[in-house]
Amino acid sequence: MEVKEKVITLLVELFEIEREEVRDDAELYGGLGFDSTETVELVLELEKVFNIKIAEKEITKFSCLRDIETVILGKVAQCA
Repeated sequence: MEVKEKVITLLVELFEIEREEVRDDAELYGGLGFDSTETVELVLELEKVFNIKIAEKEITKFSCLRDIETVILGKVAQCA
């Protein structure tokens, strides 16, 4: 399963978001209704699923699915 699909699955399962709502440009805060607590929860799950560590400065880049995917792909590439 590719990175994007794993992230979408996490968003759908953890936060009960409809799969159709999770688009590349869907804003986490405005569009999907995320708050800071949910962002922390998401980061912890992403770190677990992808076996990576996400720095605080990288979390601030998370505004939409595309941003999350970009950060994770960068981390996975560094580990390879």
